[in-house]
Amino acid sequence: IALGLGRPRGGLLHLKPDGDQLIDTHLDLGDSPVCCGTGQSEILLGHIDGGITGINIDGKPEPLPSITKETIECMVKDASRLLIGTSEGSAICYDNENISWSIDLEAEIENICISNRERAWFSTWSGRSGLISLLDSDSGEIITHLTLSARLRDIAVHEGFTVIGMDDGRLLVFENEMLARRIDSAPTGANNRSDLRDRLRALRK
Repeated sequence: IALGLGRPRGGLLHLKPDGDQLIDTHLDLGDSPVCCGTGQSEILLGHIDGGITGINIDGKPEPLPSITKETIECMVKDASRLLIGTSEGSAICYDNENISWSIDLEAEIENICISNRERAWFSTWSGRSGLISLLDSDSGEIITHLTLSARLRDIAVHEGFTVIGMDDGRLLVFENEMLARRIDSAPTGANNRSDLRDRLRALRK
């Protein structure tokens, strides 16, 4: 088990079973607390100062080139790229040690979930309203937005369904193929968001 630590200790805490006990080993990663992480055999950690640390399979830390000065709130990695969300609303795609694209979603990004190889969900919270955006993973183009009535707490994609959990206790479940058809049939233009919201509301009835 690997746990990224915030203040005051910071760094990475490894927990290893030893009989009926856990042996802990602390890895010092400098002064910047860890805010999030992703990966299994190779771990990537996002820091409050915008830095990223890679932990290789041998447990050795290696700082990645700096790509933002904003706090990294969340990130996910697929086979070829790293998707990052920051406290200031920057959605960033990091690919082959370069920024492939970056867009401003205008509010703190709290969750990222890969929908498929071409698309990913990014959720934001302004302090008063929630928004979930579906982005093209290759270009960063915003495919559609969906305004939420409550704060999104978690999102998962599994076996063709997208499940959204909100802090008012509700779960929204969408069948991905039907959702794609609704998006494709939605008109483009300024009213796209509200029109899609109405279509998705109809799906829940």
